[in-house]
Amino acid sequence: GEEYDDDNNAPPDHPTIASLLHVLGNVHARSDESSNDEARRWYESSLAMKKRLYGNRSYHPEIGRTLNGLALLLLADASSFGRGGHAPKLSGGGDPDGRAEGTDWDVALR
Repeated sequence: GEEYDDDNNAPPDHPTIASLLHVLGNVHARSDESSNDEARRWYESSLAMKKRLYGNRSYHPEIGRTLNGLALLLLADASSFGRGGHAPKLSGGGDPDGRAEGTDWDVALR
């Protein structure tokens, strides 16, 4: 897929686009064919757009949601550090947009 950055070919700032970038982060975080680095890039693109839309207020629910996705990736990466393996993929329950109640915390914290 095509990736966007803040300097080149960025999509217009819009809440729906920011949410879709977040969803792409979720998809890559859960995919066996993607790296967590790829998921992180999508989450960071979503976060940058959300900060432009909502201001740099970490207490906005949409900013918090994407920060949560990034934090889970960091936990997964940290749990595999030093084991020589790949970070475990995050799995979600019935909530396709990756909100906290749909997250398998046992996998994230291993």
